[in-house]
Amino acid sequence: MSKKLIYFLLTGIILLVFTNNGKSQAMYVGVTAGMAQINFRSQNAGDIISANPGYDLGFYIKTGHRLFYQAGLNWTNSQIQIKYNQPGVIDAENITSHNFKLPLKIGYRLLQKPMFKWNILAGPFIGKTLFKSANNIPVKKSDFLNPQYGLVAGTGIRLTNFIFDVEYAYYVSQLFKNPASGSFPLSEARLDMITLKVGVQF
Repeated sequence: MSKKLIYFLLTGIILLVFTNNGKSQAMYVGVTAGMAQINFRSQNAGDIISANPGYDLGFYIKTGHRLFYQAGLNWTNSQIQIKYNQPGVIDAENITSHNFKLPLKIGYRLLQKPMFKWNILAGPFIGKTLFKSANNIPVKKSDFLNPQYGLVAGTGIRLTNFIFDVEYAYYVSQLFKNPASGSFPLSEARLDMITLKVGVQF
């Protein structure tokens, strides 16, 4: 799947929102917090890089009824361990990963009751990934292939104004430019992210 397709999906959802803007639409705002697990898709990633569970904070704006559109911003913070080769030694370092996502989703309410709702939703996202470390690791800001882009899908329930969601983000773009600096072969690494969220919708 190419970057052009992701941008096409983003444009298409935006157009759907504006073409339905003339209809009577409900508008909601929500805030969420939860746990996130990042995984690295690469042949050698398991021996080089790993992530501990982190936390995710976000907010969104949603419009629509049974069929709805949702745009938001998510920030995920996680601790990453990178192992890399120095001249004659193997070293490791724990660093902080910051992931930002701007998803634009289409959702549908499979079940809609006055006090209970069950939703599914999916769509494209664009974002940015950065590593932060106090020490000199063989990865620089210029090594990252930003913006990142991919697809996100999830399901969730709403009890009155309380939200319980699970979400999966599939990064289509590579994490690093090719080749990345340093001695570890992660130039083709891509991310996956699973997030469990709770929140409130107004």
